[in-house]
Amino acid sequence: SEHLTVDWIDPAIRENAILLAVPTPTEAGALLEGINPSKETGMGNVGRLWSSATRKYAVDFDRVYLAGRGRGVELAVAYGANFPDRFAGVIGRAGDVGTIVPENLKNLPTFFAGAGAKAGELADTLKTLGYDNATLLPEGKESDVWSWMQAHARVSNPTDVVLYVGSPAPNRAYWLEVRPSDAQGSPYLKAKVDRATNTITVEGEGVPKFVVYFNDVLLDLDKPVKVIANGTANERTVPRSLQRTLDLVLNSRSDPGKFYVASMEFDLPPKPKPK
Repeated sequence: SEHLTVDWIDPAIRENAILLAVPTPTEAGALLEGINPSKETGMGNVGRLWSSATRKYAVDFDRVYLAGRGRGVELAVAYGANFPDRFAGVIGRAGDVGTIVPENLKNLPTFFAGAGAKAGELADTLKTLGYDNATLLPEGKESDVWSWMQAHARVSNPTDVVLYVGSPAPNRAYWLEVRPSDAQGSPYLKAKVDRATNTITVEGEGVPKFVVYFNDVLLDLDKPVKVIANGTANERTVPRSLQRTLDLVLNSRSDPGKFYVASMEFDLPPKPKPK
């Protein structure tokens, strides 16, 4: 209650947004720990309350933002990097980021107002990667946050996806997913859609198999689809399935902003050795 009445007072936000205050645990190491039935964790709190809010309220799924303040900045950025396809953006106010895999923020923009040095380092890293989707505004106010939110709806069906895999998360990004494995090193996938040729090109390492979720926004499913994995081509017909569509809705793989009608698993062969 205190956080909402002191730190979120801009009339535009109060009148036009659903504000959900997520508690952050004080126990050492619990902030970024996943769901644990035996104790409160930061990641667990975000997941549970986010799920509860989407069931109770008329949420625009393309306008859901993670906003952290203080220690909450580290939690918001980490959660967004683990589940980038769920959110339109991440906002940090008067706090700093922690250690994350920046590549997973390719399609998830960030906004930092009054953030620490690590937020600036993250912005530089994202620019080096070619993303350039971080905004730094040291004196930014709530009105600036609201203006930024209006300009950044979720990229629901990106044609270019990057997924650096963790254990247990992240293991999915938008229409790309990997099965749990004991892969060592830094497993990753980079995938691109070319609708003109109805082709998905995937390259990566340390991932034996991957799953692609299909819809007609990304590809024309009336035609054969080609998936090229580390240079190996697979051409398949992808039938739309009502049962699979409903299953993907039930397990929250689909939502009103990104809707899938089929999925297929593919092998990822080793990368060809340079000649």
